[in-house]
Amino acid sequence: PWDYLQDVPLLWYGPGIVPAVGSVDTPVTLADIAPTQAKMLGFGFDAPDGHPLAEIPKPQTPPPLIVTLVWDAGGRSVLDAYPNDWPVLKSLIDKGVWFDHASVGSSPSITPASHATIGTGAFPMHTGQTDAEFRLGKNLVRAGALGPVLLMEPTLADLYDRAMGNEPLVG
Repeated sequence: PWDYLQDVPLLWYGPGIVPAVGSVDTPVTLADIAPTQAKMLGFGFDAPDGHPLAEIPKPQTPPPLIVTLVWDAGGRSVLDAYPNDWPVLKSLIDKGVWFDHASVGSSPSITPASHATIGTGAFPMHTGQTDAEFRLGKNLVRAGALGPVLLMEPTLADLYDRAMGNEPLVG
């Protein structure tokens, strides 16, 4: 995979929860997102490929809301090509933790595979989400058309929701 397909922006932001560290050089991947969110929730979660990020501490109490915003097809190459067109994101870097060396971490770096990695902490070889389309019998089916039925690893959201008696609002 080429750098422009792999290098992604990764910012953790949350006043009072995520420290205002700014840019860090730690190499991380999308598989580190779910384990880090689990750490923030105080929830045991063993991800096949990801690890909780040391720069994001476990808060004394879990945050009331975690939002994961995915900027699909908006890698670092897009930010580099248009350096003046993302002032809000740029203004948040010093107020959170910005990983200068974040990457998708696997190939292909396509939406279904990357989103599955974000939610499970697992790369495509473990999630089964290896492409945008799958052959099922004689049919070619888009990865999202069947929902998560083909996902071979559980998501953090599903496990946490079940463990908390379906009380969290997960979407």
